[in-house]
Amino acid sequence: MRNAVRGTETPCLCRGRCSFRRPANNAPEVGADHSAFRIPPSALKQAGFTLVEVMVALVIFGVVAASVLKTMQDSVRQQAAMEERLAANLVAQQVLAEVRLRNPWPPLGEKSERVPLGEREWQVTARVENTREERMRHITIQVARPDAEHPTLTLDAWAAKEEGRNHE
Repeated sequence: MRNAVRGTETPCLCRGRCSFRRPANNAPEVGADHSAFRIPPSALKQAGFTLVEVMVALVIFGVVAASVLKTMQDSVRQQAAMEERLAANLVAQQVLAEVRLRNPWPPLGEKSERVPLGEREWQVTARVENTREERMRHITIQVARPDAEHPTLTLDAWAAKEEGRNHE
């Protein structure tokens, strides 16, 4: 059909699959077949995602999000453990320095005490033992939280007797 005003024809929404023509002003003619304004079934299938596709995408997103969350939790836990070992190492180094400053040739035996560091308190055990070598002594320092079963850190060090000096 021709538009009386402009004299042009515009195909209907079905893009030429029917014989109906709309006027250029997109107004359907009175009495025209309106089935041509319906969207064809092939166009409906391509209009969006199906429910199954959306559900699969949500499952994939959920698995990825859960693995990222688990990785972050492990990272935070590892960081806390590293901070605790670092603090225990500082305490052990401090106690070792005190043992060596008191006497370059430390006496045999074991000593246990509580040492504060920052907001934490540590149970420290320093043990001095003989070795096979007469001029060497083995110093073992164990650092643990007061309520822990096992030490957080064990530090091994050795002290050598200087030649020509009487230490005991």
